[in-house]
Amino acid sequence: MLRQTLPTLSALLFCLLPVRAQEGAPPTDAARTTHDAIASASPEARAAWQRLTTAAGTAGAERAAIGAFSLRADARTRSGVQTNEVEFDYRYLAPDCIRFKLPDGKETGRHGKRQSDYWVRTSEGVVKLVGSDYATDRKSVRDMHALARNFVALSDPSALTITRLNVLAAAPADLEPGLRKRSQRMTWISVASPDFALFTDTLSEEGGPRRSFVVDLALQIAGPAVDLPRYAIIREEPSERALGAPRTPPMLLRLDGFFEANGFRIPKDIQVFGYDPKQRPAMFANKPSQEVTVIEANLRPPLTTADFQPE
Repeated sequence: MLRQTLPTLSALLFCLLPVRAQEGAPPTDAARTTHDAIASASPEARAAWQRLTTAAGTAGAERAAIGAFSLRADARTRSGVQTNEVEFDYRYLAPDCIRFKLPDGKETGRHGKRQSDYWVRTSEGVVKLVGSDYATDRKSVRDMHALARNFVALSDPSALTITRLNVLAAAPADLEPGLRKRSQRMTWISVASPDFALFTDTLSEEGGPRRSFVVDLALQIAGPAVDLPRYAIIREEPSERALGAPRTPPMLLRLDGFFEANGFRIPKDIQVFGYDPKQRPAMFANKPSQEVTVIEANLRPPLTTADFQPE
């Protein structure tokens, strides 16, 4: 069973797939939707979005979409005075393939959306994660898939499908006071898009309709990472929730140490802040509960579906 390991990594790795239309191809419905959303945004919002995509190295870039990645990272989680740290390898291939390996040699992943496509490999052999006994393990793998979507979405913002774009008048109210004050001078933009993800139990095993999310981004105003996102808050669209369904907790990310990988500028250090709905008012914590440091990243690995088979 994987329940002792995978949920922790899933919470840790929330750093980081939309597919960009090929150059010269007819515009897709997603491309038209994005064009219309940007065209109808305010001049301030359009200018901020242009600065972001330019800083990310993607504005006007004639390149293929990020369809796969391979990375090695350190992950740390804190609970009270205890700190746990692990190094792991993490691979992804659009749209559904994922595989990750821990230092103890255990690997897990999937090569499709069917239950029979989920697996874990240990020194004792391969186990297919089929049935109710492995529901938690399959969810952990889906969480890692959600992380892949967010990683690519933040690495290649110009490839996003956008349904709404605007500038926020102020930093979000549910930031803790110190963080809200520090980020108030930054440019906050809000993007509605189906290309992000949150951890949730309601995602269908077989896929289901695409959901939409609202992402608030604080763009840095100085330094080598100017116009890149310093903070990212990912929330579900209120209209996406079924009547009476519990709200999926939002995620706050702090991004730092941007570096170039395959022509994209991606964050080296990612901090994850928890959300406490019991506070009055509810807000994000002032200290990160998890941290990720990317050691190596390849956004153009020569991966195929065969690389995600357990054998």
